[in-house]
Amino acid sequence: MVVSEADFKSIDYLELLAPRKADGSLPDVTFFHLNSGSKLIDKGINVGCLLMLLLQI
Repeated sequence: MVVSEADFKSIDYLELLAPRKADGSLPDVTFFHLNSGSKLIDKGINVGCLLMLLLQI
């Protein structure tokens, strides 16, 4: 499967640096959110809770 920029609403990482809203809540960010027609929808796998796996080591 080929992944492209068209699969995502935004790949602009600068969104992650946006200031908080006036009420203190986080900004609205679409970074790496899938577009509605993306071929990646429902293609993931369940890897469980990575943190729990790391803590068992």
